[in-house]
Amino acid sequence: GPAARGGAPVVNFRLKFPAGEISALMSTASVMPPAWTVGLSTAPKETVGDNIELGCFGAPTVFTIRTVDAALCTRKGDTSHRFVARLKGPGDVEAFSTPLGDGVYAISIVPPAPGSYTLEMGWITSPTNIDGNSPTPLGDLERYTCRTVCAGNSLISEPEDDPATPAYSALIPYTAAMDANPTAMSWAMWYKASGNPKVFNALMTRDTVPDLAGKTRSFRLALGTGDNKDTIEFQINVGRNRIINTTTAVSGTDWKHVAVTFGGGHLKLYINGELVKTAVTPADASLAAPAKAMAPLSVGIGLNGAVDEVVVWARVLSAPEVAAAKTCAPTADFAGVIAYAGFNEKAGAPSTAVYSQDCGLASHDTCPRALVNKNTTVLEDGTPLTGGFGVLSAAKSVVAEAPPNPIPAGGAPYRVLARDVCGFRHISGDAVVDATTVRLQQVHEGPAVISALTNGGTGYPLTVVAKAQSTTPMALTMGTARCPNMAGDPAMPIGDEYVGTLPLTDAGKYDFTLRANGAPFPGYPKPAVVAPAGASKFELAAPRVLPAAPSVSIRLRAFDNSNNVVEDPPSFTCEVTLIAASRSFGITLAYPGPKIYPLLAVPGNGIGGNIEGDAPKNGASGMAGKGWLSLILELDGEGEYSLVC
Repeated sequence: GPAARGGAPVVNFRLKFPAGEISALMSTASVMPPAWTVGLSTAPKETVGDNIELGCFGAPTVFTIRTVDAALCTRKGDTSHRFVARLKGPGDVEAFSTPLGDGVYAISIVPPAPGSYTLEMGWITSPTNIDGNSPTPLGDLERYTCRTVCAGNSLISEPEDDPATPAYSALIPYTAAMDANPTAMSWAMWYKASGNPKVFNALMTRDTVPDLAGKTRSFRLALGTGDNKDTIEFQINVGRNRIINTTTAVSGTDWKHVAVTFGGGHLKLYINGELVKTAVTPADASLAAPAKAMAPLSVGIGLNGAVDEVVVWARVLSAPEVAAAKTCAPTADFAGVIAYAGFNEKAGAPSTAVYSQDCGLASHDTCPRALVNKNTTVLEDGTPLTGGFGVLSAAKSVVAEAPPNPIPAGGAPYRVLARDVCGFRHISGDAVVDATTVRLQQVHEGPAVISALTNGGTGYPLTVVAKAQSTTPMALTMGTARCPNMAGDPAMPIGDEYVGTLPLTDAGKYDFTLRANGAPFPGYPKPAVVAPAGASKFELAAPRVLPAAPSVSIRLRAFDNSNNVVEDPPSFTCEVTLIAASRSFGITLAYPGPKIYPLLAVPGNGIGGNIEGDAPKNGASGMAGKGWLSLILELDGEGEYSLVC
């Protein structure tokens, strides 16, 4: 029942079978939230599938399936069937049924993150499930339905005024991991206080309540009282009566995130993700054991306010990890987690699930549960945990398919899987995924000596500089979030896959950057080369000393990948750069250039361009030898130039 499940949502299905055989088509489904009475339906059919509520992330939902015969009697001895529940959304979860007795099965499932999900409920051992992948829907439920998982609840505490013995808000049971690594630990939680406490208190500690007025035996995170009001302090006992503390001022009744790291010679205090105080600890500092062996973790002792998202790690968190803990629950990665209590069960639940590296979401039935003090504390809707789940992150998104290098002429596709700040799928389908490209142009670096590029020579020392930048069109999503108007089998991830193309057509060197909402993906920009279409390289021939004339004839020809002259090339685009260069203090100066213009050439008809970059003009005709194309340049004055194709 609900109490035994810690207040988890419980959903009942009743499958109606004709004599001796199961028929999902004749089955019915009913839903039982914690406050409802468990009972059997007496109606032959009952359509209540839309009433299924999954609760919040991190909290288990229990589906109860009852198989009955044509007389609606529970089938005795029926324990051999299997049922499945699957959630697909920000994270995927799959759970199978466990027989509880004659004709009664339970499926317990925990969503890892808030957001929209598709829920699949099915009968695996159905005779129609021939391929094993087509479980029969239960009762009047569609095979796939849309469900929303809420962002979480919190623990609200209202203790008595000036109690003789301050009470805890919640007790997280002891596990051996709490004492496994006393030289490196981290703690984090959200809290808010309705006012300055009047008694000794602890937001988090393993000290016993009578010790709160005395010295700290292990560690204690507490709010200041009396003359120390409007402060928060973390005290740690590192043995031999050595107490180290770090304190900072706090005020206001709003939610605050506090985190502490201990290890590596430092005790650090963070407020709202920012480091505010650091204390030096001895090199041999080790967390002292609490006064009571195997003491639990007490939360919210003497607090008039609220707490949420309590996490303890057996390692030292980095500053970025502390910032991430402010916006994300550790449900995507429990590495090093000793205890995590999200307090996300339904309002009024007597206990809440506690997860760790040793007991993750899939094992929630065997994980410890934190006891909620029913006299002073209740679970209520709402959480301060915002800014992480559902918020697109380029750093966490995945480039599933990057453009190849070299990129074929005409462009190359890329594929991106969008992820949120917490590492879960970004499923809204509205991410802006695009790419920027920068064309790299070869420029003469000097010395200012002109030598003709003939017969494939490399007469000029070259360096590379950026020429221009452009943005490719936004990538297209492969699908949008299908809830609430879902159609068909959501076999692929919903709304998180984006496909785009780098529309590069000109051969050359580029840098390109894939972006999500304007932020680059990790590892970008990256270099890429666009291979020439047809021709693999060009040869440019010009006199060493250009004549002092307004127009100068030069020659150009193309070679294929086998180094054969392309005698009858198709139309192509080539950029010829004529640069007036000088050298000063080892830095390249291009003056008055670089000046770049396009040349569109076909056999027998070369088109020159104005050196100032105006529209191409002064066409030339005729082939000057095997495969050569004749081009005309217009010069704007005498001097030394570099000529680059």
